[in-house]
Amino acid sequence: MYREDIDIRLIQSKRRLREKKVEYENRVEELEDLQIEVRRAENRCDGLRAEIRQLEEELINAKPAAKAKDGFVDSFIKCSYFCRENDERFFLDHVMVEENRLIATDGIAGIIVNCNNISNDFKNTLIKWDTRADFGEHAEDINIFPVGIKESFLHMEDFIKQEKSENIIRLKTEDFIHKLCVKRHIYKETSSEIIMLEHSNLKVAFQKYYIDKLLMAFSGMNIIISYPKSGVNALVVEGNNQQALFLPVFLGDESEC
Repeated sequence: MYREDIDIRLIQSKRRLREKKVEYENRVEELEDLQIEVRRAENRCDGLRAEIRQLEEELINAKPAAKAKDGFVDSFIKCSYFCRENDERFFLDHVMVEENRLIATDGIAGIIVNCNNISNDFKNTLIKWDTRADFGEHAEDINIFPVGIKESFLHMEDFIKQEKSENIIRLKTEDFIHKLCVKRHIYKETSSEIIMLEHSNLKVAFQKYYIDKLLMAFSGMNIIISYPKSGVNALVVEGNNQQALFLPVFLGDESEC
């Protein structure tokens, strides 16, 4: 190949390199802009998570502005605490409404609330957890769904009966933490906050997330606690025509923490 031919090819290659460098720099600039947007989005999410945690803490100790006028709405809101949010398994993010009670579960905790103020429009329906108004528009007939969905809710009643123990504690909800909690710590494997309860020399661990649900749902009540039979049995709480169940956490080597 002659020198002239090589020179032409060299010039062409340098031109292509300049073009590719410009293209590369443009892509880097776009990527940096995207990374900035990602960081901003992450910060917004962190801010919202912090706000949610703060509101949940306030909700535990908050007093109602007045006595609830609508027993159904009050019962539904309590049940909504026990739903999963936007879970693919349909029933876990819905409350089941029967003739005279409401049931909700997320698979780890569940609640049954007896209620005599249920409109005929809501009976035997599923209503999504975040509904707070126009319940009739959001109520879906339970009978149009597979039988297994309804049975999953109804199993909660049998599970509660099965898990009740003879180790009974009676106290006010506001005294629950003071009298039963012996330790709080962060579980390394999931980075979730754990509350260790102890009664009759038996320690049982629960996620703080679920103990908070207990405190919200039974706020201001005199409650009856059926303490777990063992470290793998559930905690059952009853009061004011409602009953709830909470599964414990198995901590393995951290069980004595």
